[in-house]
Amino acid sequence: MIHGDEKPLSERRVLWARRASLGGLDVAFATEDVRAPTDWRIDEQDHVVVLHQAGRLGTMETVFERGPSSNALPNVGEVWVIPAGRRYAALAQGRSVSFCEFRFRSESGGRTLAPQIGRRDPFLHLAAERLSRTIGRDDDLAGLLRDSLAETIRLHLLDAYGEAASAPAGEGPRLSERQKRALSESLDDALGDRHSLASMAATVALDVRDFLPAFRAAFGTSPRQHLIRLRLERARRMLEETSCPITTIALAVGFSTPSHFATTFRQHFGVRPTDVRRRG
Repeated sequence: MIHGDEKPLSERRVLWARRASLGGLDVAFATEDVRAPTDWRIDEQDHVVVLHQAGRLGTMETVFERGPSSNALPNVGEVWVIPAGRRYAALAQGRSVSFCEFRFRSESGGRTLAPQIGRRDPFLHLAAERLSRTIGRDDDLAGLLRDSLAETIRLHLLDAYGEAASAPAGEGPRLSERQKRALSESLDDALGDRHSLASMAATVALDVRDFLPAFRAAFGTSPRQHLIRLRLERARRMLEETSCPITTIALAVGFSTPSHFATTFRQHFGVRPTDVRRRG
C-alpha cells in the first residue's frame, strides 16, 4: 500500500504518514483520502501485513497473484497478509482510511506466510496503537518499549500467520473462477440456510478433503469464517438500510438466536447491532 515499485493507476492522496525502521520490522502508519477510486499495489520481496485501523470503505476489490480474491470491506482490527513474492492489487473507494503496514524479511523465522483477507486480530490492533504512541519520542523508556513491541509484533505475525516452509506454493487443489463464482452465488443467495462443508464442496464438485485447501487458497480464510463474514456484512447493511427488527435480521442471515448474533456481531465489528441501528 505505502510501498511498492509499480506506478499506481490513480493518484494517491496520503493525508498523514509516519514511518519507522525497528530492527527486523519496518512500520508505517498512514491516513489516506480515498473519495476517488484509489489503486493500492504491493509487489515486494518482503512479507507485508496491513492492519485496518480506522475509516470505512464503500467498495474494495482485492486480488492476489496465485491467491484469493474478494470484495470484502475491511473492518477495524482486521489484517490483510501479502506474502513475499505475491503480487497484490486492490481498488478502493470511500472517504478516508487509516492503516498500519508492517514489512519484514521473508526469511524471518524460517516460516512462510499464506495470503489472508480480512482476518480479525485484536492483539495486533492494540499493539499497533501502543507502538504508534512511542514513535517520535526520544526518551530511553520509549526506545526500549518501541524495540520490545516491534520484536513482539514480528514474532506474533510469524506465529499467527506463518507456517513451516514445506511444499512449493501453487501445489494442491485450486478453485477455478467459475467455481468461485458458483460458490459465492450459492452462499449469497441463501445466507439464512445451513451450509455444511459437504454441501459447499458439492457445489464445486470436490470432495471435502480437496475442498478445504482449495477454498482457503481462493478466499484466504476458512469456509466457516467466510460464511460468518458474509452473514455479518449482510446484517450490517440491513441494519443501516432497513427498519427490520434486529431479531428478524438475525434469523434472516442464518443465526439461530438473537443473542448469538449480537455477540458475534460485536466481536467482529467492535460495536453492537443496536449501535449501528441508532447511527443508521
